[in-house]
Amino acid sequence: MKILLLFATLITLTFSETHLASFDEEVNRAYAEYQVYDEYANSYYAIKLVYGIVNDKMSYGVSFFSEQAQAFTLKIAYQNQVYLLPTDNRGDIKLIALNLKEASTFSLLVYDKDNHLQALNRFQNIEVVPKNDFLNLPNHNVGLNEGVKFVSLNSINWSPLTIFYLGLLVVFMICAVVIIIFYWRKKGFFEKENRESFFEVEVIPSAEAVNGEEETFVQTPLIEPIKEEQFIWEDDDEQSKIDIPSHLQSLGLSTQYQDLSEMERFKIMEVLIKLRDEKLITNDDYLKEVAKLWRK
Repeated sequence: MKILLLFATLITLTFSETHLASFDEEVNRAYAEYQVYDEYANSYYAIKLVYGIVNDKMSYGVSFFSEQAQAFTLKIAYQNQVYLLPTDNRGDIKLIALNLKEASTFSLLVYDKDNHLQALNRFQNIEVVPKNDFLNLPNHNVGLNEGVKFVSLNSINWSPLTIFYLGLLVVFMICAVVIIIFYWRKKGFFEKENRESFFEVEVIPSAEAVNGEEETFVQTPLIEPIKEEQFIWEDDDEQSKIDIPSHLQSLGLSTQYQDLSEMERFKIMEVLIKLRDEKLITNDDYLKEVAKLWRK
């Protein structure tokens, strides 16, 4: 049991590190310049908020990971409305670019599955920084400036689950009204003649009764014998064509990831992405190396 718990913990750590590494990679690709506004993690979930310049506009990016799938939900409060952010099938969020009005404020709100708000004051009443003020800040991270489409906010004054239940209730009410109308007017199944004909059973005389002759029945098997099939197993496992650490060292890059700066790690990320896109390493080896690269 302890081994299973340890194994599950390791898998969760890999998922969280891969999620964050993928978010950092996409932010670096999309933004021209950016900074980390704040990040926070506990035993249940992790949040990271970045801001910077995308498509020549001020933008914010949000990463949210729940250790247990669907256990926690992140929402954003903005201009007296509460909005849902797009999630994956686990309920995690990887929002790269969100354009908000200058001089406005917003808050990130975390709810558990019982819709209880978690205390997280560090992400409350965040003022949207004007573009010129951001450019005057020191220590910018320089990205690849490839740009990305901005995400739209969807109001959740009515949650999707509530809308579903209301729609289901309306359908049931319509069906009930139709049944009552047919009952009162004695139409359809409720009409006496239709109801009697529905329950009538037609008796079909046997061939013996009609012809007075005996019939011989031959019992045949209903199940055909199963033919033996032969299966040929093939080894389809893919393997990387190069050794990643050796390749990085040949490029003058250190593999002692824990000692590297963030910019040095981004350089290694670019190399790993190129190797993956050129099919020189498998996607599994790519994800494993990314997890090692960004492990704290």
